[in-house]
Amino acid sequence: MVHHSWPLKSTARAAELVRQADEQLRPLMEKVILRLKNRHADNLAELEAHGLKTKVGARGVTVTKPKNTADWRAFCLAYVDKESALPAASQITDPPLSQLTAIAQVLRDNQAARTTQTTRRQMSVATRTAAAQTLLDALQAAAVLIVLRFGGQVTFDLQQWGYDVVAKTAPAPKPIEEPTPTEPTNP
Repeated sequence: MVHHSWPLKSTARAAELVRQADEQLRPLMEKVILRLKNRHADNLAELEAHGLKTKVGARGVTVTKPKNTADWRAFCLAYVDKESALPAASQITDPPLSQLTAIAQVLRDNQAARTTQTTRRQMSVATRTAAAQTLLDALQAAAVLIVLRFGGQVTFDLQQWGYDVVAKTAPAPKPIEEPTPTEPTNP
């Protein structure tokens, strides 16, 4: 069972909790499919209410298992919602609904955290990209001015074009150390 008591703050943490929940999810939900098929053997179309897909074929109703992780998650969430609405006596007891409810809650909470963090990251990237583009445009314009108008030399005349030109400060000269004379050695 997935347990967590710390607040969700990072996408990595949320992703790890979802990964752990996914590991536990499929074997439990495979059991659920078997139990549901047994419960609704005479009307497999009822399984759609629990989040499974069914199709009618030449042999009758066929249950289609979820194909990917997102489908397994959706099936779990739908199953938990449907079973929670049933009276306790009508619920499937193996696997316990409480265990699947805990996994479903981890999926809901952490998917929301991942989505929030992803949106935040995408907005930050867009802001940085816009700022970088503005800076790139200014640098390209300055480069054209320097090359065409000022013969490739950065001068204070660029201030007339709206650029702040700051004189480069020379590094402090390093003190020259005099070599220390060594005493001659007499043989």
